[in-house]
Amino acid sequence: IGNQVDELLSPNLSTGTGTNLFLKFDRAYEDINSTPKQDTLAIYLSTDCGQTWPHKVFEKWGSNLATIDTVNLSFTPTASHHWQTDSIDISGFASSPTVMIKFQAINRKGQNLYIDNVRVYDSQDPVSLATTDINGWVVYPNPSNGTFYVEFPNQKERRIEVFDMRGKLVKSKVVFNRKEPIYLSGHSSGQYIIRYNNNRTAIFLK
Repeated sequence: IGNQVDELLSPNLSTGTGTNLFLKFDRAYEDINSTPKQDTLAIYLSTDCGQTWPHKVFEKWGSNLATIDTVNLSFTPTASHHWQTDSIDISGFASSPTVMIKFQAINRKGQNLYIDNVRVYDSQDPVSLATTDINGWVVYPNPSNGTFYVEFPNQKERRIEVFDMRGKLVKSKVVFNRKEPIYLSGHSSGQYIIRYNNNRTAIFLK
């Protein structure tokens, strides 16, 4: 369908106390449309809980969006070289208490567009996916097979919440120990966001 708009919104993310903030994600796309109206990917930020989206931080279309040169009728990425990683410096928004991220894809009768491994970090070089360490607390293994662990530097009461990438709350529990298991075996594979005490946030894979 020409000019169809699809959007993917993050939950409200705490920016923490750092001054550096980066958004990274992987994309895969094949350009087959040579007309002036080409498939477009844009990314917007909101600092008012999604009421407005005035900040466009990324936009690519056509050959600039493409990650491979070959042409297939229905593109599906099957190899690592089909993907490219984009890194966006959003440090200008680090002073805002929270931000939301919106991926907007405009379909102009082109190819399939794939987005994966979306992550927000307070430094330019993200830590290994095997263990995600955010401001002293750790999520592992990442990716997981449905069970992962959250480990904190000390023992006290905390509320842990897990969201899917549409912002739907899928699990909430109060924990007391330094190390707690989280079970997501009944949920589909994909990316999830974990948050504790309505503040610290990390993205992990199942």
